[in-house]
Amino acid sequence: SFSYTDQDPCILEEVNISVSTGDVVGLVGESGSGKSTLVNILLGLVQPIKGKIIIDGEELCHQNISKWQSLIGYVPQQIYLLDDTIRRNIAFGVEDYKIDDDRVREVLRIVKLNNLLESLELCLGERGARLSGGQQQRIGIARALYNNPAIIVLDEATSALDQKTESEILETFRPMIGEKTFFIISHRKTSLSMCTKLYHLDGGIIKTLSTGDAV
Repeated sequence: SFSYTDQDPCILEEVNISVSTGDVVGLVGESGSGKSTLVNILLGLVQPIKGKIIIDGEELCHQNISKWQSLIGYVPQQIYLLDDTIRRNIAFGVEDYKIDDDRVREVLRIVKLNNLLESLELCLGERGARLSGGQQQRIGIARALYNNPAIIVLDEATSALDQKTESEILETFRPMIGEKTFFIISHRKTSLSMCTKLYHLDGGIIKTLSTGDAV
């Protein structure tokens, strides 16, 4: 359960889900239903007021949270891009001399930005002005994949894209299903069609849906 203060109503109330390695978990619900809050708890950005996150039998706590977060690749709806090179945007936060250019090229291939393989020093401009919206989103996905995370969180990551671009980006992830664990927040049936588990949040209460409800 979660609320911001003791006086506020619960944003999440006795939410209980179980996720196995390789699951593709969809989270749906109206704006304000608690989806992003649940993901923020999962990411370790906020702490529940009641209950625990248990990972392989171990409770998530401040001693192991950094290790947990290192396993997660996060793709938001709005990708923050530096007015800097492609390689620095993908290896975000990594010191320049530690950037693995071979890995940068590998994730560019995964997200099908092959035309940029020889342009790692290309400066993207302010807010990625030199790229299309779809390319910007692919750079964000490449960034999330750079450290080869075990868990990928897509937070409305394709909602601003046209259907064709969305379908192309989702195809990027299909070969990873079963190997990596996904959490997908989306209102779009295309994204949710990938899910093996689907949960609907409504007023902080969660219920399980059949994956057929996504399509």
